[in-house]
Amino acid sequence: MDRAFGTEIELTGITRERAVQVLRLVGCNIREEEYNHVTRTWWKIVPDGSVRDGFEVVSPILRGQRGVSEAMTVATALDDAGGCVDRRCGLHVHLDSSGLEFAQLRNIIRRYACYEQEIDAFMPPSRRGNENQYCHSLRPFVEQESFRRATNLRQLVQAQPDRYYKVNLKSLEVHRTLEFRQHSGTLNAMKIQNWLNFIDAFVRESCRLTGLGQVEEPRALPQLQPRLRLLANMLLEAPNGLSSQALQAALQLQAHSLRASMTYLRRAGVAVESHRTSEGSIYRINRGGRSRSSQPEDAGLFAGMAQDLVRFYHNRALVLNNAR
Repeated sequence: MDRAFGTEIELTGITRERAVQVLRLVGCNIREEEYNHVTRTWWKIVPDGSVRDGFEVVSPILRGQRGVSEAMTVATALDDAGGCVDRRCGLHVHLDSSGLEFAQLRNIIRRYACYEQEIDAFMPPSRRGNENQYCHSLRPFVEQESFRRATNLRQLVQAQPDRYYKVNLKSLEVHRTLEFRQHSGTLNAMKIQNWLNFIDAFVRESCRLTGLGQVEEPRALPQLQPRLRLLANMLLEAPNGLSSQALQAALQLQAHSLRASMTYLRRAGVAVESHRTSEGSIYRINRGGRSRSSQPEDAGLFAGMAQDLVRFYHNRALVLNNAR
């Protein structure tokens, strides 16, 4: 993890007294408190309004792999003690916003909204779209005039009506963090580790893409791998362009893989252009040899992420979307 972070784990199934007992056994500095939003230097257990027969375990500020391991230890101990989660529970992650500029924060929200359906695919149905009152969709939010017109951080935060969104901007003013609220409740240490790594990489890539300048001049077309050659030929044979849906169906690619393929073509020197419509992106090749794009192409949701992390979420999406 590049940034400091904190976790909030909602659960039920055991008492708060039992949770305190088992967490102290595994070396966790834990205290039971009344409901509050104060950041402590210790772990705390507080009541939770959305899980009335349960509670919330809130971390102090955590850093690096040591912090990730500490969160995993806490989750495993609660799981071993008989704790459980249901559709009311969530896993919230606060990521330190220090050094993030207005344009970067705006781009994080816009990219999350852009890829929201892909993220929804590896979440259970209760955490998708607008199904959950505690983590609303970002897609309608980024289309609001107040979001589009925001020119500074204060206006951006004020544009969000409340904190109950998949990414919460209100925490920027309260805790100086960006809160990710979409993940379902879990006591699975591996799921927690992967979600932390996903958020970290997603924010890093969003910041990298913010405000970058002109792309390099396209080079002469080299030999392409068979799949990329097929994609380039399809675009060459369609002067008016092809939709992302048509290309995905023809090549049996997921949306993020198609975007990555377009990036590889551009890097190879193919002048691929794209424009958005209400139904998705249209891709075409500029036969004049120059791309009109002034910004580097977003390589997709999983850009910059380790292959084992990508595989984890790819497999999770396959299982969740093929459940009986």
